[in-house]
Amino acid sequence: MTKKRILIGVAASVALIAVAAIALRSTVANAGARSAVTATFLPPVQDPGGVIADGRVVPAAAVELAFPAGGVLDEVRVQEGQTVGAGQTLARLAGYEQAELDSALAEQELLAARQALAEVRRSGPVLAAQAMLEEKTARENMEVADNNGWDTSEYELTKTRYALLAAQWEASLEKLALYPGGVPLRELELANARLAAAEKRLAAAQAGLQGLDLRSPIAGTVVYLDLTPGQVVSPGAVAAAVADLSVWQVKTVDLNETDVTKVAVGGKASVTFDAIPGLELSGKVTGVSAYGQNRLGETVYTVTIRLDRADGRLAWNMTAMVKIGGE
Repeated sequence: MTKKRILIGVAASVALIAVAAIALRSTVANAGARSAVTATFLPPVQDPGGVIADGRVVPAAAVELAFPAGGVLDEVRVQEGQTVGAGQTLARLAGYEQAELDSALAEQELLAARQALAEVRRSGPVLAAQAMLEEKTARENMEVADNNGWDTSEYELTKTRYALLAAQWEASLEKLALYPGGVPLRELELANARLAAAEKRLAAAQAGLQGLDLRSPIAGTVVYLDLTPGQVVSPGAVAAAVADLSVWQVKTVDLNETDVTKVAVGGKASVTFDAIPGLELSGKVTGVSAYGQNRLGETVYTVTIRLDRADGRLAWNMTAMVKIGGE
């Protein structure tokens, strides 16, 4: 039986006891003074209003961590209960040194590719201009040779010289074709392709390097750790959990579809805890789920209450009773 049903039962019992006491008191008064006729009114039933639900205590920020790839665990750098910072390495798989070397080599190749591209962009226009000048010179030389006529006595020699000039001109045209519009297009394509390959290689190397480390993305406390040096780690298996235990929130587990309509973000709430008698903390509704889930045949919705303050006795998944709104 949930605390919400117990509370409703207690309220009903109190009301019945009050009615019985008033009736008894009226009977005694009538027996003692039959001549005095007085009217007795039942007190109004006070409806405290609000919504009551069971809940669970959870950290406002928490994360479960797993290695993206499998391997042999080389070292564990933290213990359960230890405070860690955002980005801190908790554990590391074997092979980190080689992965670090691969990453460094990839960075060097990326630097060389960038320098090569910069050199093409710098020297390309100069080479293009040189190719244009070579083509112009070769064409003019061939035109001069052609306009000077052909000496019959030196016909074979002239023919040979002219063929050489023609070949030079053809070669200059082929070279000029490498620079359409004065831009070293082919060199640029090769340099850009090399740069793209270097960037992909570095990204892969860095991903492999990072995959060997188990890092916490948030600052908090290591609340779960299942790692031992030398063990074989499976990819995706939860190996650790980190939570910020300085800020707590409560999530309801049995708020039905009728009561959820009475709850809105920003509403005030009070929370008590089964494990900590006498502790009552205030809070505010920070979220109301729009998706209902089936729980024991009833559709329930999750409401999140952020507590106004923390208490050192609170722990993850403690049961709580939440009252939202009302007196």
